[in-house]
Amino acid sequence: CHEIVDRDDWDRKIIAKMLSLRKAGTDKAMAENSVKYTGKAGNFKHTYQTVGVGKILVEEKAPVVEMLTAATRGVIATPDPDKWWPRRIVEWVYTLVMSFADNDIKSSIKRGNYDPDTTAKPYDSLLAYKARSLNGIWATAPYLHNGSVPTLYGLLLPADQRPDKFFVGKREFDPKKVGFISQENNGFEYRTNLRGNKNTGHEYGNRNMTDAERWDLIEYLKSL
Repeated sequence: CHEIVDRDDWDRKIIAKMLSLRKAGTDKAMAENSVKYTGKAGNFKHTYQTVGVGKILVEEKAPVVEMLTAATRGVIATPDPDKWWPRRIVEWVYTLVMSFADNDIKSSIKRGNYDPDTTAKPYDSLLAYKARSLNGIWATAPYLHNGSVPTLYGLLLPADQRPDKFFVGKREFDPKKVGFISQENNGFEYRTNLRGNKNTGHEYGNRNMTDAERWDLIEYLKSL
């Protein structure tokens, strides 16, 4: 899932991989909030919005993702009101030409193991998380998408052996377990029994590893 970036390749392209909630096993709240949370559409009611499988008509109560997409598209597509219209046209044409002539990143589908969008469920592909690059992972504690695991060592443990609570806010680095030192009198208590805070998933053979293998893997991850 995780790419390793070749820092010496100036023309590199990083191919991110998406992983469905079922495969990752991590806390679902972040992804589900983006897809299943609904609200009043307001001015977007009965407007057409383009999704990967076609166009949909926004209902009075609609997923927030539909309204955010519509708002973002509206801001980007709206011309600058303080510019003379010939200038707006010239700048638009220039941007369009340069996007084709000078940009080698083209529109493409997402890679990975995720549920594709369908006409019945046009946002299913959003019920997934993107696997980040491993480069610099030693500097990005706490771990998982919701920061529910304080150290790399904890991440390499089976989920039921990871800390169920720890304190965040202290910036002293732990070079052994790789993360930030947790101290009760310094910071906010993070509890993993709350929705959105769960530290489950992302095990991938953790239970079969010996402790020596975990420490060896940590030394390798420090070098990236």
